[in-house]
Amino acid sequence: AVQPCIGPSTVLRGITEGGMVLKIPISDTESVFIEHRSDSGFDSRLPGAGILVSYQDLSVGDFERNEVNTNPNQPWLKVIEADGGDDLVRGSNQGEASDLFLNNTTFGAEGVQIRTHDGILVPWVASVSGEENLSVSFTAPSCNPSMKVDMSNHGSPVLPTGEISIDISGNTEPCTSELTSSDGRGVALTHNEQGHTLTFSTQGTAPSTAFVEGTISCDGSTVHLRYPVHILNRIPLDSTFEATVHPDSTTMLDIPVASFGDGVQRFSVSIDGPLARVSSGEVSVLITEETSYVLVVEPNGLLTENMLVYGTVTISTDEGMSWTVDVELEATSIKDQWWTPLTEPGRIIAIMLSILGLS
Repeated sequence: AVQPCIGPSTVLRGITEGGMVLKIPISDTESVFIEHRSDSGFDSRLPGAGILVSYQDLSVGDFERNEVNTNPNQPWLKVIEADGGDDLVRGSNQGEASDLFLNNTTFGAEGVQIRTHDGILVPWVASVSGEENLSVSFTAPSCNPSMKVDMSNHGSPVLPTGEISIDISGNTEPCTSELTSSDGRGVALTHNEQGHTLTFSTQGTAPSTAFVEGTISCDGSTVHLRYPVHILNRIPLDSTFEATVHPDSTTMLDIPVASFGDGVQRFSVSIDGPLARVSSGEVSVLITEETSYVLVVEPNGLLTENMLVYGTVTISTDEGMSWTVDVELEATSIKDQWWTPLTEPGRIIAIMLSILGLS
């Protein structure tokens, strides 16, 4: 039998009193931060005192462009509220005393649960004890799990008949699962030469979101999973688009939207980057087998001859799944003539050599 792992117990002084912040990585891009916010110094203005737990996911947002926490379904940084709510994420309040962990409270795999962006429950339990001098103690079912599970971040988009790829590394023989889907379908863990997949017993209904929940066990190690599955009739593909526009007048562009699947599916659309300053379009698009998104480019005095404009057209679902069309536009008022290709340097040299050969 796997022996439980007893981790460290740390007394946390208040941050305003020189205390430290514990950082626990839970994936390559995710971390949990634990700190003691006491009723002293500048922390005395907070709505309460206790252990503050926060979660950060560096795989979402763009910190350098100050585009973080733009999607409540995929926060870059959020507070793990001790009362189990998401009031701060939803903007229901600006924080309250019940958000802080106090004596005899737990978080992690028990109590207030913490999951990775793959929906995997962290393997440790943190217990808070004490009154003024608060300490945090850690335990885990195993110090050295023999397997690791990796899935697409924040859920997977699938067609109604689709399956989900799942990467299981480490000791993967034998692996078993006890999984269910919130839409009533059966879920099985299968394995072939390409790897592991989650397959469903019947076709799903689109558009809808279901959660696959349960356990996967390999060689005595177990992970607990709660994973969102976004069932769509049609799934977009990332792509690129290049075109020329007039620097002084309006240009209408038809941007092809690549996708796969059957039927139609509506998505939200946003325009990001410098492109957003000179263009506009509909806020949604109905994607079929052959769909174009109409982008209206209006210079507004911001474009000059030979200027390049970059940006993205982002196609997304309400749940936060997104795909991008990277756009590059060149502003020019010179229209191509029949002789334009002949004026390119390589063509000029070839023409001169041909003339010399005839003389």
